[in-house]
This record gives sequence, C-alpha cells and structure tokens, in this order.
Amino acid sequence: MEEVTVEVMQEDKIAKLFQIIAIVNLNMGNWTLEVNSLKTKLATGEKEKVVLQEELGKERDFHKGYKHNVEI
Repeated sequence: MEEVTVEVMQEDKIAKLFQIIAIVNLNMGNWTLEVNSLKTKLATGEKEKVVLQEELGKERDFHKGYKHNVEI
C-alpha cells in the first residue's frame, strides 16, 4: 500500500510540475510581449521627441529672423 501511495504522490508532483512549467512559460511569453510593447513605445517616443525638437528649432530660427527684421 505504501508503494502505491508513494507512486501516486510522485505522479501528483510530476503533474504539478508540468502545470507550473506551463504557467511560467505563459508568464514569460506575456512578459516578452510587454517588454517588446514598451520598447516600441519608447522608440516611438524618441522619434516624436526628435521631430518636436526639430520643429522647435525651426520655430526659434523663425522668431530670431523675425526679430531682426522688425523696424522700430
């Protein structure tokens, strides 16, 4: 009887181990997707920052030129 009990307990541990492995794999996949999403957002934000800085530079250049052409 003890052998049967030990065998059942071992099979239960193996089943739980496979469940844990499946859960960990799903979580790792979700984390990978989240990290990739955040990397994409970061890259998009950096591109937007560059564009806005260029626009700001053009606006400053425009205002500098405009101030010099004003006669009082």
